[in-house]
Amino acid sequence: MDGYKHISVQAKLEEIVQLVDEGIRDAEFPQNCKRYIEAVLEEVKELVIFFKHSFISKNKFISEFLLYVLKNIGNYDDSDIKNIKSLLKQLLYYLGNTQFKGKEDILQWIKGSIIPNVSQVALEVSDFFYFTGMVEEFVISVLDICDENSKDDGKILSATRDLIFCAMHQENMLIQCGDHYGIFLLKILLLPLNYNNKNNSFDSPVSKKLVQTFVNNIKEKSSELIKVKEDGVQSTEAYLLQTLIEIWQEDNQTHDKEDYYGEILKKLKNIFSFKTKEILEADVSIPINWKKLESAVQSIRYGMSLANIDCDIIGQGLLDLIESTVDTEAHVENLEVADQNDLPVKCDVLEKLGLIPYYPCKIELKDVMLNSSEKVDTLADIPWFVFHRLLMLDYKGRNSMKFPTDVKQGSLSERSEATNEEVLMDIFSEIDEITVEGNSSLAPMDVVVALYLCSSSFLKQTLAEKLFMCRLSIPLILPDIMDNRPTYLLWSLRNVIAEFELSKDKVIENSVASHPFPIVSFVRLGDLARSKSKLLNDIISNQAHSVFFHRDCDNSMIHQDISGGLVDVAWFLSSIKQDHSFKEPITFMNLHGDGNKYKEQCQFLCKVSNVMSVMVDIEDLSNIEIISTLQNIVKSDTQVLYIFTKKSERFTILKSQEVITKCFKEIGLEKINKNNVILDFTKSGSRTASEMKIETANKISACLIGKGGITLESCKTIIGNYNLKLKVDENDLNCVEGHKIALQVLEHVKEENLIDTKKNMLPLQGDLWIKWGRLEKKEHRKDGTAHFSPEHYAAQLHDKKKGLRREQLVICNNPPKLMKAFITYLLKSQGSTRLYFLKWLKIYLDSISRRTLPGIHKEYSKQWNEIQNYKSEKKITSKNDTYVKEMQSKLENFEEKLAQTSFGVEHLMREIGQVYEAVNNLSDRVAPKLKEDIHKLPKVVAELLLSGSAVELMDGDSAHVPHSWVSAVFTKLQEIIGDKRLFVLSVLGVQSSGKSTLLNTMFGLQFAVSAGRCTRGVYAQLVPVVKDHDNGYDFILVVDTEGLRAPELGSAKHQHDNELATLVIGVGDLTILNIKGENPAEMQDVLQICVHAILRLHQVNKSIKLQPSCVFIHQNVGSVNAKQKMMFAQKKLKESLDKMTKAAADQEDVLGINSFGQVINFDVEKNVYYFSDLWQGDPPMAPVNPGYSSKINEVKLDLFHTIMPTKTSNVTISKISLRISDLWKGILAEDFVFSFRNSLEIKAYTSLESTYASLSWDLQNNADKWFSTLRMKIQGSESGLDKLESQLLQECNSHITDLYDKTHKDLVDFFENNEDKELTEQWKEKRLIKLNVLKEDILMMIRKDCMNEIVIRKSKVLEQVELRKHKENIKSKARDLAIELQSSGISPRELNNKFDNLWMELLEKLPGRRIDEKLMLKVKLNKLYMTCLKTNTPF
Repeated sequence: MDGYKHISVQAKLEEIVQLVDEGIRDAEFPQNCKRYIEAVLEEVKELVIFFKHSFISKNKFISEFLLYVLKNIGNYDDSDIKNIKSLLKQLLYYLGNTQFKGKEDILQWIKGSIIPNVSQVALEVSDFFYFTGMVEEFVISVLDICDENSKDDGKILSATRDLIFCAMHQENMLIQCGDHYGIFLLKILLLPLNYNNKNNSFDSPVSKKLVQTFVNNIKEKSSELIKVKEDGVQSTEAYLLQTLIEIWQEDNQTHDKEDYYGEILKKLKNIFSFKTKEILEADVSIPINWKKLESAVQSIRYGMSLANIDCDIIGQGLLDLIESTVDTEAHVENLEVADQNDLPVKCDVLEKLGLIPYYPCKIELKDVMLNSSEKVDTLADIPWFVFHRLLMLDYKGRNSMKFPTDVKQGSLSERSEATNEEVLMDIFSEIDEITVEGNSSLAPMDVVVALYLCSSSFLKQTLAEKLFMCRLSIPLILPDIMDNRPTYLLWSLRNVIAEFELSKDKVIENSVASHPFPIVSFVRLGDLARSKSKLLNDIISNQAHSVFFHRDCDNSMIHQDISGGLVDVAWFLSSIKQDHSFKEPITFMNLHGDGNKYKEQCQFLCKVSNVMSVMVDIEDLSNIEIISTLQNIVKSDTQVLYIFTKKSERFTILKSQEVITKCFKEIGLEKINKNNVILDFTKSGSRTASEMKIETANKISACLIGKGGITLESCKTIIGNYNLKLKVDENDLNCVEGHKIALQVLEHVKEENLIDTKKNMLPLQGDLWIKWGRLEKKEHRKDGTAHFSPEHYAAQLHDKKKGLRREQLVICNNPPKLMKAFITYLLKSQGSTRLYFLKWLKIYLDSISRRTLPGIHKEYSKQWNEIQNYKSEKKITSKNDTYVKEMQSKLENFEEKLAQTSFGVEHLMREIGQVYEAVNNLSDRVAPKLKEDIHKLPKVVAELLLSGSAVELMDGDSAHVPHSWVSAVFTKLQEIIGDKRLFVLSVLGVQSSGKSTLLNTMFGLQFAVSAGRCTRGVYAQLVPVVKDHDNGYDFILVVDTEGLRAPELGSAKHQHDNELATLVIGVGDLTILNIKGENPAEMQDVLQICVHAILRLHQVNKSIKLQPSCVFIHQNVGSVNAKQKMMFAQKKLKESLDKMTKAAADQEDVLGINSFGQVINFDVEKNVYYFSDLWQGDPPMAPVNPGYSSKINEVKLDLFHTIMPTKTSNVTISKISLRISDLWKGILAEDFVFSFRNSLEIKAYTSLESTYASLSWDLQNNADKWFSTLRMKIQGSESGLDKLESQLLQECNSHITDLYDKTHKDLVDFFENNEDKELTEQWKEKRLIKLNVLKEDILMMIRKDCMNEIVIRKSKVLEQVELRKHKENIKSKARDLAIELQSSGISPRELNNKFDNLWMELLEKLPGRRIDEKLMLKVKLNKLYMTCLKTNTPF
């Protein structure tokens, strides 16, 4: 196969053209079609294997030929169609991702084909699906025929050759994907087939058995490789080595192929990570000692390093890999490849920096966290030092990097008796040493390029954000060390958000990738006397620091090896406060190096720039190459600003004019515009930097008049339209797939009605979850048990909660389209695709928020101003004014609308949590498939947590903790990484005080700080502990919180804030109390409640053992001696906290607690830090203040070296969810404490309650005593009751009023004279009203009781009179009846009946009496009646 390396591309193309032309003109083409396709296929195979697919985009004859094949479909014999389709499958397979007219039609015709479209190839390259399909169809099928018939050596050789082509093609595809592990898996599995990797050939023809075994191995091992990649680099590399061992053991001919296996192992070692290489170098040599290799695999798998690395051999590996991938293109004509002589120099930079194992794009954010360091002992420490400084927003970290140097001792000048000559000799020798030393150092921009080359796409995004905040230029077009195809870094800029002001009322906040800015680019041709980047820097910024790196920066004199061809970008952001030539924002692009050498970059800048500033020295205007470059620039549509410099004094003004005139004529510039030419010299010499800055800025402004902007997104389209040889980072296969599925999810988000969209698409976290949370609080706080038994009340609440969960479950069984799509893709996507998917979602949703929220903010501001103006005009101070109340209500509606309009990925993840809670709570009612899918979600979120995403611990909208969900996530996290020890660091502060920015700067995290909305809720991220800090912890769990005193919470803010603060301080081992300014009053109030709550929680539940600590960070304190100035205030704060802690302990009957530090550990001498302002100057062009970064680093070092080692916390992953759950349940059970501002309020309120209870009881008691005397008076009266009633009611009003007046006076005296009168004043009005209501209640009850007593007395008097009358009547009736019956002679029974009838008649007229009285009366009357009958005695 070596001969193929020297094939001329042009010759092959000519052969294909000839074949195609012959085929199209062949009258019998349908009959000969198969032969033509076979011939074209053979030629194409060789081209695409050795020269990739680039030829097809410029030569259309292949597509014309295929369209001609398609055109003749109806003319083929049925027996030929199957063969034609099979051949077309092969041809399209080798053309891979190449797009051409008619491809989709051909694919449609070949129905059931295994040939994928572009996106399918992107997804399936790594699992070898299509590769194995091709081998089975086009190799094994041929070998099958050979086995069935007689041996056909020709067909076997053809099958062998096809297998070579398939393998080489798959290797190229894997190289394009950057899948080096996949490449070596392929090479290892080919070894038993006698495949020679050096020659790309088989040493003997293949057999069906060997190929079938190879295919089976590929299917199995590639699938396993994808899974094992999820476990990390070490596991993946151990797996490849184990596979090598297994294949060697199965290969019967290994004794003849030791060199093949040794060659593979050698190349494997060179691409492996630092740690794996370290182990292999110590134990494994070539020829291979297989037993030692097996032992090394175990060491790699379990992370045990056996020896130190030999640094001298680090760099060789990548060079071997480069040679193996580029040697096939060494003699290709008309294709640009990297300069072979330049490659060792470029790789040398990576080798010096120790970055060979990380190339390309292998450094993740977690690697930076683990390796970041301030020390620079070797050149290999520089990347981690620069990463550390940039992630901590120190803009000096780019230029002022440290280089390791040896300390020079014993110089001549150190001797006291040294002569002047010796001192000068020392000085000049040191200059020589510095020059030599500089040669061994590295240019800052080379380091930046190296970091970008080795950083993953997600780390590049983080770096871009940090560079932007530092107001440093960001790489836009990144040169590569492998070839001459630089990469356009659009993805890395997606998260960079620019905020600028166009007018007083118009502030724009948008991604720099999607906002249309005018583009101004700067290019130099040849060498210049004046620094182009320095001039550009002067134009863009008035700040002291350098946006673009230039020759006056630190370390600028070091030669740049790999940063030539870099295009970096920065923005001028406008503000109405600035005095600047530019009034609108502008994108500035800057090409590093000589534009003559970097044609693609120059062509790109020509196509995208509104103004292209070209700097050239007049001495070089005779250079043919420069003239050619200028001619190409003039042909473009862009407006060119020519800046001519003069480094030689031999060019007079007249001579300079002649040279420039001649140049303009040669480049075809017919008419010269004065506003498009700048000279940096005058008759008297060079112009000053200030003069150049002003003129250049003014002329750029003039050139931009009437020009529109262009987005960096559209620049990507320009690259494709003009076939520029630039790779685009967003064309990464995983990025493309992630973007595709993100757009499918976003189809269900309606921006024009975001509130309804959120309500309808995320229903579980709305009213149902909020109601459930309220019921949970009622259940724990036993509200309402006064009306029901505790058991009945608890059962009632439980049923209601169950009902709400059932409603949620109904929704889960038929979810909204948005959540259905989101959960489906979250579960289906893996690895980087999943991360891209979520990142794209975040980018788009944040963009929607940025477009929606400003309008609501504007309406809110307008409403607020109306209220203030009305109050001012009407001089209203009362809150009870009707109009003010109405306007205030509208204002609160806007605040609620602000919260409802906020829509991000965190809300989608919150909905997932509610889905899990509902399904987990009612698992017996859930379909098995749904239950299985939903129970996969905690593992997915745990994996995201490990990859740097945040997990929500407390829902910020409902102010509730979904503890089942949180517990499930941490359980899965423990299963993935083990029960690691955690240090929990939390932050607390008022809204918009910079808490999230503080944590992001300290640890390089990405808590939300933008998108026009603040953090809502409590979020946690995992940070691995830096390996240099051996403090006993594996991870820091960083907890970020929403701001306290948020206006959108309205009247509920105190309770919400107090619950939040208690949870955050209780769960944290250390809490950072972030204060903006010097006054800690707001935090002091919250701390008091937290102390009281922690004491109370511990009293209720002894298992809640909390050991919180805190530090104070005061931001925006500019004084250099702020610590000394504020010490007195801090000590007063400590005294105040001690006082309230003692009061809280006394109230809760906790003995031995006398100071704040006994509850929350705090040292006023050591735990207070003062930060200067975040920005150095006025935004939007101000960079982050280096002093801010320095202070954060100080806190971080104290945390690692002082605080963490001394903490005795034993929190692990398994215990953290239990701690959160216990703490939250304790908080739920409390209500009284959290409704107050601070502990002094609690004390004051308790005192008020006690006083009021006593006074109100006295009032009630005195009223009751007075009414007792009234009752006795009424009961003793026989007549004149109507007059008595009127008299008593008047006495009642008078007496109760007297009692009330005395009580009212006592209560007012309490409010005016108690020791906490300032605090109790807030309850005075309500309490006085309450007392008056009590008086009215007492008066009403006494009046009612008085009237009832009189009515009863009247009834009794009347009853006695009527009773006497009835007695006389009864006697009369009974006597008359007895006389009548004496002589009748009737029986006793009839006598009794007669009496009963008489009794019933009398009973109807008898006044109301109790039943027992009536029965007694009947008995007496009957006895009298019978006696009278017997004796004839009168009554």
